[in-house]
Amino acid sequence: RIRMLNEPQLTTGFARRMRKSLPGAMDKINAMLAMRYFESGKLALAERQIIYMQDTHRGLDNVPETLARITQPLKTRVQSAAQNATAAASREPESAANIAREMLLVVAEPLRVIKLILPSDNHERVDLCDSVAEACIKCQLAYARETEDWTVSLEILDGALAIAASTDMVNRINENRTIVSSNRLWGRHVEPLLAKLKALELRPIASRVTAIRADVLPHLRTIKESPGMTTEIYERCADLVAGFVRGLALSANNKDGDLAAATGILELAIATARGGELIAQLQGDKKQLARIKTQLDRTKARGIMELLLANWKITLMVIAIVISLLNAVYNPNQK
Repeated sequence: RIRMLNEPQLTTGFARRMRKSLPGAMDKINAMLAMRYFESGKLALAERQIIYMQDTHRGLDNVPETLARITQPLKTRVQSAAQNATAAASREPESAANIAREMLLVVAEPLRVIKLILPSDNHERVDLCDSVAEACIKCQLAYARETEDWTVSLEILDGALAIAASTDMVNRINENRTIVSSNRLWGRHVEPLLAKLKALELRPIASRVTAIRADVLPHLRTIKESPGMTTEIYERCADLVAGFVRGLALSANNKDGDLAAATGILELAIATARGGELIAQLQGDKKQLARIKTQLDRTKARGIMELLLANWKITLMVIAIVISLLNAVYNPNQK
């Protein structure tokens, strides 16, 4: 047809270039329409545009590349928000939680559209989502170092988890959540428990043991039944109490010399302890107290025997006097 027209400005090369570029140009137009439909909430029309792109010009176009290209402005907005949040959190760690919240609000709409346009396995989509999650993690770390507010830290990590796309990033966030959850439980339960124990330090040993039984041990049972409590944190709490009670047992023996009281207090520590290493230490203490008792019993018995032997003459004289008195009482006429 071009040859028939014989127009100098209309060449066969132009036709070839047009034939090659037209599918991509049509895809770009359809992709831009789809993105506008997505942005305005007309999902059915947007999906129809993408299906049309996929069904036409098969083998002559590259639909994924076109979709990735038309979402580039949205990606730039998301990347810029993540970078700005990371930098701001570094400058103002005490405000890092609010910085993370604001970033998540800014990227919510662009990410929503990107997720609608690009497939879930698209590497650019995955990397973009992970970059936002990474920014959340950095904000959380900065905020936690400054404030030790573990509840808000969990909130930030939950926001990151909702956006993370790769398995590695999801696993990393879950590991951080485990650490933060433990720190929150520690702050809620362990620190108040330590305060209770510290308040007992100036009391007499017997009074401290009474307070342990009446107040601290019930508190420990409450900790065990608390929502979200982990075995690790509970065992650490129990071992803190057991270690404190062990100190009372050692003081009762070493300072007061009350071996019986020390043994009873140590039994309380053994019943409270949960960690294997501490239990083994307490059992060793118990054996040591038993050895001390045995040695004291032997020493006491030996002392009594030595006293009797050293005073045997006096003993014999006392016996003779007693016999004489008895004879005088029962045989008054005997001379």
